Amino acid sequence: MLLFFLGSGCSALIYEVIWYELLRQVVGASSISMAIVLTSFMGGLFLGSWGFSRLIMPRYHPLLIYAVLELGIGLFGLLILVLLPSVRLLYVSVVGYGTAGILLRAVVCLICLLPPTIMMGATLPAVARWMSASRIGISRLGFLYMANTLGAVGGTLLAGFYLLPTYDMVTATQFAATVNILVAVFAIVLAWRTLPFPVPQTLTADTGGLQPLVIELPKFIVYGAIAVSGLTALGAQVVWTRLMSLMLGATVYTFTIILAVFLTGLAVGSSIGSYFVRVNSRPALLFGWSQLALAGAVPLAAFAISQILPFWILDPISLQDPGAKFGHDLIRTGAAILPATILWGASFPLALASAAEHTDEPGRLVGSIYASNTLGAIVGALAFSLVIIPWLGTQQAQQALTLLAGISGITILIAASSRLGRISYYSATAILVSSVSFVALMVTLVSPTESRLIGFGHELYKWAWENRFDYVDEGRVSSVAVSRLPNGYRYFHVGGKIVASSEPVDMRLQRMLAHLPALLHPDPKSVLIVGFGAGVTAGSFVRYPGIERIVICEIESRVTEAAG
Repeated sequence: MLLFFLGSGCSALIYEVIWYELLRQVVGASSISMAIVLTSFMGGLFLGSWGFSRLIMPRYHPLLIYAVLELGIGLFGLLILVLLPSVRLLYVSVVGYGTAGILLRAVVCLICLLPPTIMMGATLPAVARWMSASRIGISRLGFLYMANTLGAVGGTLLAGFYLLPTYDMVTATQFAATVNILVAVFAIVLAWRTLPFPVPQTLTADTGGLQPLVIELPKFIVYGAIAVSGLTALGAQVVWTRLMSLMLGATVYTFTIILAVFLTGLAVGSSIGSYFVRVNSRPALLFGWSQLALAGAVPLAAFAISQILPFWILDPISLQDPGAKFGHDLIRTGAAILPATILWGASFPLALASAAEHTDEPGRLVGSIYASNTLGAIVGALAFSLVIIPWLGTQQAQQALTLLAGISGITILIAASSRLGRISYYSATAILVSSVSFVALMVTLVSPTESRLIGFGHELYKWAWENRFDYVDEGRVSSVAVSRLPNGYRYFHVGGKIVASSEPVDMRLQRMLAHLPALLHPDPKSVLIVGFGAGVTAGSFVRYPGIERIVICEIESRVTEAAG
């Protein structure tokens, strides 16, 4: 079973990378477009995990259902590769841009992504029906989740660094579909070997000689807490991807590294959490402490990203080797965010054990926990990418993550302790005050995002010491800054790079971009400028009296504010 989920997770992440690239050509690369893609993908996972156990009758063998799901995922993976190019121009040719175009883009994403992602979300609840709602059964489910996540790490690296650079999307999709088919075939063989599958009327707990789980939390508290865990995990991934992109570059390479480290931490954490479920009879307390520990891990990551990684000394000679550069970037990223991701990974099996009762149907229990976590992840990704970062900035966003994790942990600990009934009023008060004080302290310790990091990215140690920043802001798509040197020269920064300046050589180049086409065209009337920049090119076009219309395409509103 571990090998099944290893292969399933590998193919799923290969598909995600491919679909991300394909859908960028259909829906665009703006923050709203990417939010549509993310919502469609994770919405399918939510629907699959939540609805599966409520629709499929228990009499069917779990492995046969799992095999059908894997075959369906592979089939739709191949179909999407054929269908997406045919709808690439649909939303422009039918309704154009604006609100109607956004709605049509959302419909296209939903039609393409919902069927396979619903089946992806249903795979773990399907196999969970083969387990029992006991310590051993839940521990096994945690290890399956770990294997699935570990496979996802392999799929991310395989797609980002080998299949797509070496071959193409067709070959990568065929590889992923082949993995799905092989997993399905072996699942069918194993299912036939275990027939007949018993239909349990009353589930019994296979404790394996271990002390049964102590039910410490109402299910609604567990569902809420694991949803908050998903929210903070995806919110942190959005924030840290934005910040790490300043140092590593806003490329698929950076996204792949961060995703690989994130998934590795989830896999390691899931295995640790599964182990503690097996050896500890009160997982709710561990669940609460893990969330409270996140309130310390998030500020630690913020400090590392802002104050340590930009000054991490690297050997420029070794960085000429792509393999060495990849290793350096992987180590730096892991040093910053791995502790927090391990805690998020441990949350899933601990939440399962905190809510499990011996009479629970395992598929429905796993589906509900997984769906709650996924729903929180959807809210976190959308809220932090579209609202919180543009509105508050990355420092306040990380403070919000710290506060949410701390509140969740304190709530779980209070609920679990009250059910134990073995703690005095004074001890409970002391623990509560200490926990609240710890969370409040951690919120204040979240490091601010350095203006120099926003302006110069990975080269801040070379260029940023004499610059004074006149403008710094973080938008939906990128971070923008304006700085000046003591000699009066001004610099325009987007995404950690200088994109324009008032130095004479740069001013000549920016003006030339307008003068060359205007002089070469016999009678220019309309101009299209892709990217506003500092506005010098657009201003140079104004000098030509025959030009009646200037259209500027810019996806980051902060750019025009900074240029003004």
